[in-house]
Amino acid sequence: PNRPANPDVRRLPGPYAYLIVMNQNVKRSVMAFLERAGSVAQAGSRAAPEEMMALNQECGGIIPGWYIELVTTYPLCGLELGWQSSAPDEDDDGVSWMHWSDPAGMRREMLEYYPGVAIHGRGYINVAGCSHGTGDPYFIRARDGDDPAVIQVAHDVSDDPELILRDGVFVVTRRLSELFTNAFVGATRESEA
Repeated sequence: PNRPANPDVRRLPGPYAYLIVMNQNVKRSVMAFLERAGSVAQAGSRAAPEEMMALNQECGGIIPGWYIELVTTYPLCGLELGWQSSAPDEDDDGVSWMHWSDPAGMRREMLEYYPGVAIHGRGYINVAGCSHGTGDPYFIRARDGDDPAVIQVAHDVSDDPELILRDGVFVVTRRLSELFTNAFVGATRESEA
């Protein structure tokens, strides 16, 4: 009787709303990433559904259901992922590192710190922080579908969302699934050195 008409929708336990099931490419890439991560993945955690729902309310409902499903289903929160930001050379491997945000980290990056304070109203959702200490966090844009681009946003461009989005955005990958498919696992960087 209370079953949704769309077969790609499921209901979370308890008083939570129906959520769209995540993109299958994202799901497969995350599962493969966690398998590559092996025991390192045990350091990650799943976000609590009630924390994500509360955060979504605080942010004006911009966090899509598929993203809530992603971080409440898979232990991504707290994991370190690397991505090839530049060509390696003799002094630098060219890998940049990000720390996947938990709900508290997302809250800070979107509601307390710039650039998130300026751009979350434009539909940008924090997914990770920079592990290098640059202060340049990572975002996806809600309206870009269920396998959106991942961007890094410079924290020191401006407090004006127009200027931030014009001058402070670097596209990391065109698809979230590509990030997980190609990501390095944080703990492996020491063992590879």
